[in-house]
Amino acid sequence: MQSSFPFLNPRVLAMLDSVGSQLAATGMDLQVTSAFRTTTGQHDLVQHPDGYPVSKTTSGHEVGMAVDINSRTPDFPQIIQSMKAAGFLWGGDWINPDRVHFYIGPIHPSDAAVQSVQDYFHACIQ
Repeated sequence: MQSSFPFLNPRVLAMLDSVGSQLAATGMDLQVTSAFRTTTGQHDLVQHPDGYPVSKTTSGHEVGMAVDINSRTPDFPQIIQSMKAAGFLWGGDWINPDRVHFYIGPIHPSDAAVQSVQDYFHACIQ
């Protein structure tokens, strides 16, 4: 799974690999639908006409500390349990739930952290 998400935080990758392996051993599939996202990508989702429940400030996706998981599977309750057991926090526990969102670290990373990671990303793709 690690090569699929090169700009995720290494700790997040290790946690995802662990959960993915555990679920695979029981015949379940962990489907990541969104991981690292640029600030522009985050802004585009905020502006999307379907009104996705995304942060209008900073997001853990912008610093590689958050993933979205396919919630349209009968195994999703077990996936939630496994992700939480691995140390992820779940957006479904928020006052305004975001059921697909799992993250580590602060809900809204600092602007400086976002800028640092985004600068690194852009340097890598040039």
